[in-house]
Amino acid sequence: MSGDLLRVLVCSPAAAGWNEPAHADRWRELGFHHRPDFDKARESHQALVRALVQVGATPCFLPDSATQSLDAVYCHDASIITDEGAICLRMAKPQRQAEPSCHQAWYKSAGIPTVGTIEEPGTVEAGDIIW
Repeated sequence: MSGDLLRVLVCSPAAAGWNEPAHADRWRELGFHHRPDFDKARESHQALVRALVQVGATPCFLPDSATQSLDAVYCHDASIITDEGAICLRMAKPQRQAEPSCHQAWYKSAGIPTVGTIEEPGTVEAGDIIW
């Protein structure tokens, strides 16, 4: 977590369903303090992608998925990358438990091996740790 960024997996607000009416009302159950602003989130995401490109990193995008929650935009939480491959985690929030499998599918498509997973009853989110 201290080396140069080469590739960074990101999830846009659109891919996480922020603009979908079926998802838009789920913000309370996820602990959001107010209804998410899709346009503002999209602008912030675009600024993040531009910043990644400016520092020489290649942004990689998770595809849209109906199984992801609004929290999927916090892409750092669902998996960890090691020198050997990915470790897909297990989210504590029930609404987020599909996210690691979305990461795993993306890693497979990118030729990145999955070297481990966190199984029930364990939970861990990468945003809560330093690797």
